[in-house]
Amino acid sequence: MKSKATIKIILDPTDKSEKRLLKLRVTFNRKPHLYSLNTEKRLSVAEFSNSKLKAYKDALSEAKKAFDIANTIVDDLGSDFSFELFLKKYREGVYGERKEDKSFASISEGYVQRLDVYSTKQNYKASANWVERVHSGVKIEAIDEEFVDSMVAKMKEDGLSENSIRIYCRQLKAIFQQALDDGLVEGHNPFAKYAKRSIGRSHAGLSEEELAAFLQYKARTEKEEFGQDFFILSIACSGANIGDILSLKNANIEGENISFIRRKTRKNPIPIVIPLVSRAEDIFNKYGKIDIKHPDYFILPFLTGYVGDIAIRNRIHDIIKKINKGLDGLSEGAGLRKITTYDARHTYATVVRDRGLSKEQIQKLLGHASSNTTEAYLKGLSAAILDKNKDIISEMLDTQEVGKSSLEEDFNNLMDKYGVDEVVKILEAKKQGS
Repeated sequence: MKSKATIKIILDPTDKSEKRLLKLRVTFNRKPHLYSLNTEKRLSVAEFSNSKLKAYKDALSEAKKAFDIANTIVDDLGSDFSFELFLKKYREGVYGERKEDKSFASISEGYVQRLDVYSTKQNYKASANWVERVHSGVKIEAIDEEFVDSMVAKMKEDGLSENSIRIYCRQLKAIFQQALDDGLVEGHNPFAKYAKRSIGRSHAGLSEEELAAFLQYKARTEKEEFGQDFFILSIACSGANIGDILSLKNANIEGENISFIRRKTRKNPIPIVIPLVSRAEDIFNKYGKIDIKHPDYFILPFLTGYVGDIAIRNRIHDIIKKINKGLDGLSEGAGLRKITTYDARHTYATVVRDRGLSKEQIQKLLGHASSNTTEAYLKGLSAAILDKNKDIISEMLDTQEVGKSSLEEDFNNLMDKYGVDEVVKILEAKKQGS
């Protein structure tokens, strides 16, 4: 005998925001499906757990109509329930009122309004604009794989990189998928073809020769200097992400080391311990101040005064954008491929690997290791490993040594090619000419 479907209002498990949309979870034969509740109210986990709060009551009140419709449908279908039948009836009951406008522009605007972060909203708007450029006012049911193929062809004609195309299509896929979930369109997601494609990106970072050119390059503008300093700072902090670096407080300084929890893994904390090298100290004190007398102060001032996860995320995004703008000009001036803060982490990993640190040690320093306790983590990183890591970073960022090595190599090449006497004559002539 078939069991009856069950329904429940939950927080969207796919949403990683501080506050999430409510979703209707329908479970039948142990298979759960999620559906929109036609509400834009958002709740934090704490708010959703407290039914006495006004925010909770308001959100549940707004979702009640859709929930009641779903409950009636489940009761009517009984053991004859199927997700296909449920979706058809649910769509008619909940979304019948707004079927008149199913343009992609309207649907994407509705999707964007649900997003929290301003920069993310702008990115999704930019993605939606590509659909409008192919066919202004196009209805969502008219968007198929042929339509998407023509959009991607236009993107390529305009010079977009494969990686940029993938990012746009991933965002468009999310918008289209929401429309599918809301019952505004049927079929499959035509953007998945390009959104799923694995488009190669180099994870090798800069080679030692490219890093030498980067370090010896003299920044022409304040923007380039800012980008160069923070790229170096990321390497000096054992490949730490810029967001983690900006979040460091004086309390994170423990003797000759820096100890912190990655922002990315706060829900499942992985402790990171890295050496505090002199180059990092110099840059910290150039833009901020290391002052252990004030443990609650940020080392760098950029997040000071920003409260709340959303405000801090937006601020970090703005600083990373500023760094990358500086790196754009620097990359061109130094004759390097275009680099971003992303490459600093991989540059660190590549160089320390080539100089003797094991894969497991690098994973722990980067925060990729799975560890349940601080004790277990620290067992994998002895003082000797931290000292070795410190020596490697100091050596790789020593521009004087890099320059000296390069000059010695050039001099030896001249000696081999022309001989001692001829090289001496060249140097004497050069000296007299200057």
